[in-house]
Amino acid sequence: MLLQGLTAQYLVEDSVAVRSGDRVLIQAAAGGVGRLVTQMASAKGAQVYALASTAAKREQARLNGAVAAYGYQEDWVALIRQETGKGVDVAYDSVGSTLMQSLATLRDGGRAVIFGKAGGTPPLVDPLQLMEGSKGIIGGDLWTYLKSREERQVRVDRLFAALHEGRITLPHITVFPLSAGQDAHRLLEDRNFAGKIIFSTHEEDRFHS
Repeated sequence: MLLQGLTAQYLVEDSVAVRSGDRVLIQAAAGGVGRLVTQMASAKGAQVYALASTAAKREQARLNGAVAAYGYQEDWVALIRQETGKGVDVAYDSVGSTLMQSLATLRDGGRAVIFGKAGGTPPLVDPLQLMEGSKGIIGGDLWTYLKSREERQVRVDRLFAALHEGRITLPHITVFPLSAGQDAHRLLEDRNFAGKIIFSTHEEDRFHS
């Protein structure tokens, strides 16, 4: 909760200050950070357009507050531009290799925030390409914002206040006994799985969630 929650927090508060009415694209929306960014942005009144790899994950993104969800196999750039009319205000990209597509979803003056490369190294971008449409790319890294104990405490307090108030939720948790490690890995490899896996030393906790 701390690592992914604080990451999602700086993305919607510091990289770009998401506001009510903003149109926001979130890649890997059913993942740990993506799920929380979806909830946080939605709680601020933003319209979230989610990308996720499977139908089950897209449905989860909708349950987390997304107004629409698309698959990577679709022409999601065209679909999002058609749905929004002018493009999104912010595109959060943790995939990396899709950076050019994220830029293509932006409205004039929009910003792409890149904070990962799960799908590969981002392509090189000619700054002159950003001039047309006055678009921008912002890099994101959590450790930029955790410079002191005081700063960490303030951010953690805000994070757990959001959890207490219901603006964000804990992920679905599945518990396996240590002896069922193989089963846990099979579930982890299932592309439909979204949540967290915990190992327990108690055999009776098998598949408890």
